Amino acid sequence: LWKVVFVGCAFNGWFLLTSQMHFVEAQHFHTWQRIQFACIKQGNFWMSVVVLLCVLLVLLVLLDEDWKMIFYGLMAVGNTVMLLVVILLLGYGLAEYPISLWQEARIVPSLKRYRCEAWEQHVKFNRVSKVLATKLAIVYDLRQRASSSLRHIGKHIVQITSECPVDVTCVLLMHPVRGPSIPMTTEEKETALYAALQQIERERTHGSDMTEVDAWLEALESAGTLPPDMDLCSLQDALYDATLRTMGDIDHLDPVLADCHAMHAQRLSSICKAIYALMPLAVQHSSAGDECNRHGLAEAIIRRNDASLVVHRGILGDDFCVPGGLMMSSDSMRSSNAVVEELVWTESKLVLLRTELHHLTRQYKKAKRRFDIAVVNAVLLEDLEATYHVLLPLHSMRDTLYRAFKARNGETSGLWGGVESPVR
Repeated sequence: LWKVVFVGCAFNGWFLLTSQMHFVEAQHFHTWQRIQFACIKQGNFWMSVVVLLCVLLVLLVLLDEDWKMIFYGLMAVGNTVMLLVVILLLGYGLAEYPISLWQEARIVPSLKRYRCEAWEQHVKFNRVSKVLATKLAIVYDLRQRASSSLRHIGKHIVQITSECPVDVTCVLLMHPVRGPSIPMTTEEKETALYAALQQIERERTHGSDMTEVDAWLEALESAGTLPPDMDLCSLQDALYDATLRTMGDIDHLDPVLADCHAMHAQRLSSICKAIYALMPLAVQHSSAGDECNRHGLAEAIIRRNDASLVVHRGILGDDFCVPGGLMMSSDSMRSSNAVVEELVWTESKLVLLRTELHHLTRQYKKAKRRFDIAVVNAVLLEDLEATYHVLLPLHSMRDTLYRAFKARNGETSGLWGGVESPVR
């Protein structure tokens, strides 16, 4: 019975599981090709094992030892090594558990550790996202040609497109002046796809979908056209509460759409007043409602509408300058698909591209999962620390109860509203 169990475990570990792993790792488009790839990988491994066994056999013949004792000795050595591995892992876990309990009981060091871990995972996530965006840009170009010049491998291209972590067929570039636009150059495609990968992270972190205005404000911040001290998250929340969620809502704040002869100062003043009036009362006195921030946002709206008017009036030349010094060149509007045009795409090259995408997507999902866990832990611990300072110290408890006792019916300002965490 022991031999049967041993042989069964060895077959499962060294043959069955490894073959399944190679079959999953193979990114060929046909099942028989994936089976062939798994068999080749298994064959390469066992050829190495056979060579080692042949060397061992030669040594045994030269030493004239008892083969039966050597066979059982090798089995015993294998079992001993595996038991040592289990002991080391179990010992590490038993030692790590009380240490983790001690660290979790100390809020300040734990909070610092969670913040550092969240930042490290954020850096890794961005690095993987940039590499993945370059490969997705190639898939974007291939998808455009799947029904024309690459029709003979169009079915495989569509299959690769469906396996991407984002929908590359409808990705748009959020330009600080043009707004949502179709990416044309390779750099614009990589930027748009990288922004789409980042948007998945932000939606998970903040617990809500991003609007067009949110993406436009981030594009403005990346271009450096917003005041440097502006709190972007507060401004996004304020405009969302003001029901300014699409680019059409933003554009119609500019009076130039109704009166093409409106002066710049008049437009600036009108937009600032409109933004201030639409913001909730609590936001008007915050950093998002600051006059400097509203002035910077109004300037961005004016630049966007001026550029749109230039295009609509039909005076677009080879190069033209929009207000604010932002240049739009006709060269940037030409499609540059040099990577796709230079390579002669075949099914084998698609397999290599699909393999790279498979590994990068797995790294991306792994980095995103670790980042989500680190952010959730850090945010929840910050809420726990804030709740501790509000409730448990004697002076905080006294002040909280006093304010609640003195408050009138229906009054909520200045009172503690409980734990309001963005994550659950």
